[in-house]
Amino acid sequence: MSEQEQAPHSARSTDDAAVDSGRAEDIVAVLSDALAFPDVRIIVRAHDAAIAEVIGPRAVGGGEQWLRIGEESASHVHLKRSAIRAVRFVQPDGRNAAVEVVGADQALLLRVSFGRTNPARAEKYLPERRRAVEARFGSLAESGRAAP
Repeated sequence: MSEQEQAPHSARSTDDAAVDSGRAEDIVAVLSDALAFPDVRIIVRAHDAAIAEVIGPRAVGGGEQWLRIGEESASHVHLKRSAIRAVRFVQPDGRNAAVEVVGADQALLLRVSFGRTNPARAEKYLPERRRAVEARFGSLAESGRAAP
């Protein structure tokens, strides 16, 4: 099956300008690092009408047009490379820390949520895990900043 046949159908325009290849590879590297952490969830929202969660860690692969998060023979997510504009690190009150992948107009494409990083949930909170996540991704805390 070709990459185009494997990719999900999308209502998004194919005219979106792609990020330059160097920056795109940096973003993929950040995403790969985030998805390699244990106890992560990949959260994808569709028009505020559906949410899918895939438990990680997951490998990142795919072709020129689509990233694949996870293995083709198991639960996985396809993410259109040309739709990715930036990644950002967020630590919302009352929620786990996360790396977010954003598209045009800062629209959230997907979130990689790091379990056990929410201090409001003391019974599950691991401060050393939160520190490790912050150390790796904290430089991306500015909203929509391109990956280093």
